[in-house]
Amino acid sequence: MAHSETNESKLKTSSQGSKTGHFLRWFILGIIFILVVVLFLIQTVRTLPRVAIAEISKLANAKISVGSLDIRFDGSVLIRNLVVKPTFQCAKSVTIKASFE
Repeated sequence: MAHSETNESKLKTSSQGSKTGHFLRWFILGIIFILVVVLFLIQTVRTLPRVAIAEISKLANAKISVGSLDIRFDGSVLIRNLVVKPTFQCAKSVTIKASFE
């Protein structure tokens, strides 16, 4: 009888330990997942303005330079000191400068 009680107590403690280990493993994996997502978002926010300016330059077939470009959480974009120049110089080349404050 005493022998079966010790086996039952070992089973109870081992099942509690596995629950704690299981929770800890999922908690650590969750933290790692969140960290990877945050790093991905930071890299995307840093890269996106350069990609956007390059795409606008291709579509307009022009050289574009920007003083600063801010992307806000509401999705709005603020571009300061935007300069659009033609890629090929000709007799009537026009440079467009825009600065809004």
